[in-house]
Amino acid sequence: MTTALSVTLLVLLFSTCLGSEQAYRQALGSIISDRVLLGWTIAKFKTSDFLSCAQKCLAHSLCKSYNYYNTTENNGLCEINSENQGDVEEHFSYQPGSLFGRLMAIKNPRSCLDLLESGFYSSGFYTVWDSRNHSFRVFCDLASENGWAWTLVMSQAYHNKDIKKLTKVPFYVDGSLNPSNPNWSAYRLHLRQMQDLKAVSSHWRITCNFPVKVFDRRDYVKGNFSKFNILSFEGRYSCKLMDYINIKGYNCSQCTAAWWQDTGSLLHHDLSFGPCSFGNFKPPGISVWNADYFGYYENRDTSFSCSSKHSSTTNHWFGGTIPV
Repeated sequence: MTTALSVTLLVLLFSTCLGSEQAYRQALGSIISDRVLLGWTIAKFKTSDFLSCAQKCLAHSLCKSYNYYNTTENNGLCEINSENQGDVEEHFSYQPGSLFGRLMAIKNPRSCLDLLESGFYSSGFYTVWDSRNHSFRVFCDLASENGWAWTLVMSQAYHNKDIKKLTKVPFYVDGSLNPSNPNWSAYRLHLRQMQDLKAVSSHWRITCNFPVKVFDRRDYVKGNFSKFNILSFEGRYSCKLMDYINIKGYNCSQCTAAWWQDTGSLLHHDLSFGPCSFGNFKPPGISVWNADYFGYYENRDTSFSCSSKHSSTTNHWFGGTIPV
């Protein structure tokens, strides 16, 4: 049976308790493409996309699976089912362009890494718990880097660079923005939620325009919290050790790069600063020599993918890897 990885959703079911823990359901990450389950439909809806259909299932106490039709005849049709019927081919009908998803139970994870360690491998929306046992919704990347799990803590579109919470408020100050609605354009978790995620994360990273079809780590940086804690860092012209940094194809591993963050600017890198090991060259094609990279964007390099277009996005993540 053909399968496709798709976005995963997780919501709290307040009606179910397991001891002191609450039970959750999630839309299973292994989505079956070009198939629908027949004979178990309990409700039908017109939805805008596959995620909306999954949300309909998650909100219905009897729903165990869902069919989403993306065909000319039934575009946007969502059917929620009272059974899931496993992977038995004879229970399904071949419908090109359709998707079938199932639900499964899961207990409260602290981060996306907990989900990966529990056997979840699809990127998407999940609910996690903080140290005070409060739940909040996050986006998890469980697939772009093999063995790594990343929780999105902030994301901004370049056209929102004038929103101070996205460019001028440092990480050590609470600058939350749409914290209950993870999105690529204008999103920042509460500081206390970031601190809780950091407590269960070993690394941080910044990506551009996630998700991308080919994740090649171009215009990308990864750091270790033990070497560079971006939640507490305050300084200018500070050489910090990076696991890896790449700007427009120029890259190095286990090297130092210059970072800024203070009361008037969010964390960002400036390639023009020389004493750090990543600042001893001038790559061709830089339109502004003192351009800002991975944030702030007072000075723009239009050939850097995070700032190349008004719709370009900069994505901040906390995460870690499963021990081998």
